[in-house]
Amino acid sequence: MNDNNMILDQRDVDNFWHGWILEELIEQTTCERVYKAKNIETYSIIKVVNVPEDDTKINEMVIQGKADKYIEAYIEDCAIDMLNEVKLIESLKACKYIVSNRAYKMVPKASNMEWKVYTRTEYVVKFNIMSLLKKLEIFDVLKLGIDISKALEYCEKLKVIHANINLNNIFVAEDGDYKLGQFSIPDNQRKIPLKKKIIRNEEMVAPEVLLNQNYYYSVDTYSLGKVLLSLLNTYRLKISDELLQILNKATELKPENRFEKAYELRQALEEVNRQLLTELNSEVTKKPEIQDIAPNSQTTAPIQPELQVIAPNPQIIKPEPQYIELKSPILDVISELQPELFGVENEKLQIKEIDVPKFINNIDIVNLESPLKKLL
Repeated sequence: MNDNNMILDQRDVDNFWHGWILEELIEQTTCERVYKAKNIETYSIIKVVNVPEDDTKINEMVIQGKADKYIEAYIEDCAIDMLNEVKLIESLKACKYIVSNRAYKMVPKASNMEWKVYTRTEYVVKFNIMSLLKKLEIFDVLKLGIDISKALEYCEKLKVIHANINLNNIFVAEDGDYKLGQFSIPDNQRKIPLKKKIIRNEEMVAPEVLLNQNYYYSVDTYSLGKVLLSLLNTYRLKISDELLQILNKATELKPENRFEKAYELRQALEEVNRQLLTELNSEVTKKPEIQDIAPNSQTTAPIQPELQVIAPNPQIIKPEPQYIELKSPILDVISELQPELFGVENEKLQIKEIDVPKFINNIDIVNLESPLKKLL
């Protein structure tokens, strides 16, 4: 960690976001730094990106003897691209199922040879980290599909296509809602096309995106369907024929055979959710109740329970798993068991689903440096 960068970033933050303290460096690359920040009792994520992200082009221009005005113009174009990307995310913040960008600021350096872009987003946890702490059930998977479908409905209204939906771009809020994040503008809308390719999980991406063909909104429902199938397989959840048909339609190779719009997928998932809830409630009501029935309307003495003979041989009693009460889906577990992984104070939610020994083993196997690594 470069303490000098953190000090300089904090000075900038003090100038335009008074009261926000950069508490922890979550992630750092050559061109960006991601911090956990706090203002009184409120947490947020502050991301700092250097513009341009790649110095290669500038070095080439210097070697070629280009005048400073040309280099500065190139840097300004890079900054405009970054600003347009931030504005895209800003335009989506009205949807509660999309990670909300709370504020942003562009800071040019005195030399005009580099800019810094600051963004402050709501505090969310990556889905992949959350899944370490809770075994998903079928209703969790359906909720994820319904929530992200709602995010895509809002994107369609604004004519926005994500085109890169996978588990790394899905987050969990403190209230348990799932949110879509990490939007990017395509190269054809940039002044300076990105040299680095966006990392995509090919198994989740629609064929027409991989083939650089024209694509429409169904590429996002395709990817969401692939995400849901992946989760169902990972957790070996029982799947109904209706749900399987829905996901098969969402992930059809030919776009014309898929759901055309996100609301169609959402409504189908909601119907499956209703059916499963009805079946669950029906099973509960079918449980037999113990009743004293008097034959021929005559009063009978209560039936005495039979005495059971207990074998003298001692039985081995398996200890129950240890559980921890949380005030947030992840906070106390991390802070009490492995504070070096994550350092967030208690918040609101309560969960009692963590088997401590298994959780510790999972963390050791995964060998994470930080559960919030690559949060944004």
